[in-house]
Amino acid sequence: MTNPAEESQAEPAQLHREEFRARCAGDDGAATIKRGQNAQLAHQSDNEATYRLLRNMVSIKGPSTGTVRLKRNVDTIDEMVLDPQLTRTVRVNR
Repeated sequence: MTNPAEESQAEPAQLHREEFRARCAGDDGAATIKRGQNAQLAHQSDNEATYRLLRNMVSIKGPSTGTVRLKRNVDTIDEMVLDPQLTRTVRVNR
């Protein structure tokens, strides 16, 4: 049986990896879609910390729909801060 907390962290982490690969390949369209999906998930789950970090990298036009515009000059530090947050493991008491 899968833990819901692990599932809720797995999807944003997977989207971030896909977005990173798309950006490295020069596919800004796919990268924008993935960032928008991440912004939408953060908004829906009331994850203010992740949502705030995403705002540093995209202009969020429609948080409930995932409508975003990639910012061209994103600080590398913002990328580095977002990545560990999306892939961290949280201990669950059983």
